[in-house]
Amino acid sequence: MTTHHAHSRRQFIQSTLATTAVPYWFSIQSNAKAGEARNDRPTIGCIGVGGRGTHVSTWAQKFGDVVAVCDADLNHAEQFKAKHASKADTY
Repeated sequence: MTTHHAHSRRQFIQSTLATTAVPYWFSIQSNAKAGEARNDRPTIGCIGVGGRGTHVSTWAQKFGDVVAVCDADLNHAEQFKAKHASKADTY
């Protein structure tokens, strides 16, 4: 007999992230051990940069370079680009 469990969106995202993060973590560790860095500074594309998205995208810049900015409201994308990522393309 099978049972169906109702999962929330949050539970789904957490389990998906956990599943994908583990192989990624091990690949980073193996590259670090081999002395080879895949990317010293990875590139980042920011989607939805109004309000909370601006905060998260600004925080993400600590880890990589923003090369693309996308928002349904072009004004949000242009404002973010002007303040935080002058070399990024806007979509």
